[in-house]
Amino acid sequence: MSDRNVLHSELSENAVVVVPLRDVGSLAEEHVRSELDAVLTQVQESGAKNVVVDFAHLPYFGTAMLEVMLVLWRSVRTDAGKLAVCNASEMEREVLRISAFDSLWPMCGTREEAIETLKQ
Repeated sequence: MSDRNVLHSELSENAVVVVPLRDVGSLAEEHVRSELDAVLTQVQESGAKNVVVDFAHLPYFGTAMLEVMLVLWRSVRTDAGKLAVCNASEMEREVLRISAFDSLWPMCGTREEAIETLKQ
């Protein structure tokens, strides 16, 4: 894995789990957009309806990560899918609260809880 990698993704039950490895500088960065496009392709090709964003490896993020999350959410909600967030630090929860995204996406303590929440 290159030190430029930003997003890791894997299929887990009914969801693609996206794990940000570092903060996104900008979606204009070619490698960031390429990684996001690869995740979107994985979501589409896997048949998974949902996305979990797992912040276990990232204690803080900026506005570009919010944009990544919006792109992911919009891609799954067209097919009645959902997005959930897990393992967010207090600072990340505050960013999501201030931006009102916590009202769009369930905030879960663990990945398992997020996957279960999306099954409902």
